[in-house]
Amino acid sequence: MKFFKHLKTINHHKWLVMKHCFKAGLYKQGLLHDMSKYSPTEFWAGVKYYQGTRSPNDAEREDKGVSYAWLHHKGRNKHHLEYWIDYFHKKCMESIYDSLEPEKFSFDFCEISEDVIDFEANLKSDKKDFIYDENVSYNAQIQLLDERLNLLSPKQRFALILFYVFDTDLSEIADLYNLKELKIKSMRVYDAVTRIGGIKDFEFKDIISCERPDRYRNKAQFPIGRAKEGSAVFGFYSFHTHRIIPCDDCLLQPEVFNSVIEITKRFIDKTNADIYDETTGKGRLRHLYMRLGEITDELMVCYVVNGNGLKQEDELVRMLKDGLPNLKSVIINSNREKTNVVLGKKNRVAYGSDHITDVLCGLKFKISPFSFWQVNRAQAEKLYGKAKEYANLQNDEILLDLYCGTGTIGLTMAENCKTLVGAEIVEDAIKNANENAKANGIENARFICADASKAAAQLKAEGLQPDVVVLDPPRKGCGEDVILTVAQMSPKRVVYVSCDPATLARDLEIFESNGYKTKEVTPCDMFPRTAHVETVCLLSRKDK
Repeated sequence: MKFFKHLKTINHHKWLVMKHCFKAGLYKQGLLHDMSKYSPTEFWAGVKYYQGTRSPNDAEREDKGVSYAWLHHKGRNKHHLEYWIDYFHKKCMESIYDSLEPEKFSFDFCEISEDVIDFEANLKSDKKDFIYDENVSYNAQIQLLDERLNLLSPKQRFALILFYVFDTDLSEIADLYNLKELKIKSMRVYDAVTRIGGIKDFEFKDIISCERPDRYRNKAQFPIGRAKEGSAVFGFYSFHTHRIIPCDDCLLQPEVFNSVIEITKRFIDKTNADIYDETTGKGRLRHLYMRLGEITDELMVCYVVNGNGLKQEDELVRMLKDGLPNLKSVIINSNREKTNVVLGKKNRVAYGSDHITDVLCGLKFKISPFSFWQVNRAQAEKLYGKAKEYANLQNDEILLDLYCGTGTIGLTMAENCKTLVGAEIVEDAIKNANENAKANGIENARFICADASKAAAQLKAEGLQPDVVVLDPPRKGCGEDVILTVAQMSPKRVVYVSCDPATLARDLEIFESNGYKTKEVTPCDMFPRTAHVETVCLLSRKDK
C-alpha cells in the first residue's frame, strides 16, 4: 500500500474513480474518444509508477510527446498525483471540445452534477466507509466502487471524471460548449456557401459571438392546454406534434415571462377559465404571447382567444397590474380559425397601449403584436452594424431596403445616405415604418407597399437608381425573380442578410451568374443555444 501512503491530503478514492471509469472503457464509447490515442497507456503507466512497479523510459516519452520530467523528482509525493490530475483534466476538457455533439452531450450537466454529489454522499454515508481508510486493502476499495459505479450510466461516469475527480466548474463546460457551438455554426455557413453555392475567392469572417447566450429573447408564445389531472399547462409543442411539453422556465427568455405565466395560471384556477381544445375547436384561451422592451423594460401581454374576449377580463388585468410593475399593454387577440397560425387578425386593447417601444442602434421603435422585431435586440445591433459597414454609404447615394418590414435596418443607415426607400408587401409594416421614421425625426426616408418588382418599376419611373440594395428575406430566401430584378437595377453593392445558410448559398450562386461577386461573408450567432445562425454578406457589381 505504498501508493496510498503518499496521498495524505488527496482524496485517493477520486483516483480510483478515474481509474475505474477508464477501465469501463469510456474512451471507447465516444465520450473520451480523443484520449484513446494515449490515455490508457499513460494512465496505467502512471498508476504502475505510483505502485513502484515501473517508470516510463525516454523512448516512450518521445513517442508520446509528453513531458515526464516531473517523474524524475526523488520520492513519490502528492504533487505527482496532482500533476497527473491536472494533466488528465486538461486532456479531458480538450476531448469534450473536440467531441461535443448534441446527441452525445445533450444531457443536463446541472442534473448530472447533482448525481455526482449524491454519489459522494452515498460513499461517505455508506457503512463501508473504509474507502477513506488507507489501511484497507486495495481490492476491498475497488469492490465498493464497483457496487456504486455499476449503477451509473456511461455519461454519469464521465461526469464523475469532470465534477468529482477534477472538480470542474460548470462554467468551464459552458464556455467549451459556446466555443464548439460557434465553430459548428460557422462551418455550417461556410459549407453551404462553398458546397451548395459553389462560391470561391471570398473572405470568410469570424462569427459574431453573443455576449449573453441566456435570457436574450424578448418575445415568447406559449400554447395553453390542460394536463390529464386538469391543471393548466403552458409550454412548447413536442417536435412535429401538438402535444404540449410543460415549461415553467425557459432559459432563453426573461424571468418576467415566468411571472406572467404564474399569474395567468392563478387566474385560470380562480375563474375556471375555459381553455381551447384543438380536437373539438371549443374553449376560449389558446395562447399566451409576450413581448418585452429590453431598454425601455416595457411589457406587453397578449392573450389569443377563440372569441372576442375572456370572462372576468377586468380581474385578469387587475392581477397582472398588481404583479407586474412594468406592464404597459394587455391585448386580446381574436383567432377563431382552426389553424396553426398563432395570431388572429383582430386585436383589442384591454389595458394600456396597443404597443410597446424599444431602442435599437440609437433609434426608438414601436412594437405591436404583429410587428417584426428581432428577438435578440443586442445581437441585432451587431448584425446591423456589420450590414451598415458593408453598405459603406456615401451622402449622395440612394439606399433601397427590400423586405424592409418596419424599417429597422434601413432607418439605422438613413443618416449616411441621401435617400432611403423601403419596400414591403405587408401594409401594416409599411404603416409602422413611416411612423418609426417620423418618431425618430428621419426626413430622407419613405416606404412603399409593393413587392420587389413593383418597387423597382416605380423607382425607375421616378428616375431613381439605387446605389446600394439591402436584402433581408424570410427563411425561403429571395428567389430568382427578385435577384434578377435587383441585378437589373444595377446597384454598386448588395448587402444580403440571411437566416438560412442553404437558401443564402442558392441565392449567392444566382447573383454570381448575373453580374455580382460575393466579397465577404460574416456569420452571426443571433440565436445562441439553438441550431439557427444569421449571416450577412457583401456583394459588389463585377465592373466595380
